[in-house]
Amino acid sequence: MKKMLRMRNSIIVILCFTIICMAIGFSLLSIKLEKIKKEKPNFNIMFEKVIVNDNTKSNSKCSNSIINSSKEVYMNCLLDEGYQLSYSVVIKNVGNMDAQIISVVENVLSSNSSTFPVKIKHSDLGGEVLKPNEEATLDVSFNYPKGSLGIPQNFNYSLFLVASSPSNS
Repeated sequence: MKKMLRMRNSIIVILCFTIICMAIGFSLLSIKLEKIKKEKPNFNIMFEKVIVNDNTKSNSKCSNSIINSSKEVYMNCLLDEGYQLSYSVVIKNVGNMDAQIISVVENVLSSNSSTFPVKIKHSDLGGEVLKPNEEATLDVSFNYPKGSLGIPQNFNYSLFLVASSPSNS
């Protein structure tokens, strides 16, 4: 009888030990799988903010907003003749892998004249590679020379970001 009781107790102890080991193993496996899930490559480059570089004393201004999942910057601008506006657009890699800027595509729609006298320039970032959490600055300037048309120009301006992983280029 004592042998039977001893054997039953030892089986119970072995089963309890096995259950504890399985719980510890499952916890360790869960932690390891969670780390692997977090390390999954994430490609995400975006326009982060628009900064006004100068403040003219005229009615010239661009109201800006970042739309379309931060891949497009849209500005509605009013520019007086003889004035220039400058903006810096910050582009940031918020992913966890390198990102290469292929190009920045611009689109201009003039709303009040068939000839558009405003000269628009932006810096070239094509080919620049951004590491994770790294930023690049795109400088944009609008210049409306004196003696062009004489009327304020109202126009819509948008920038669209085209990028890829450096290994995909």
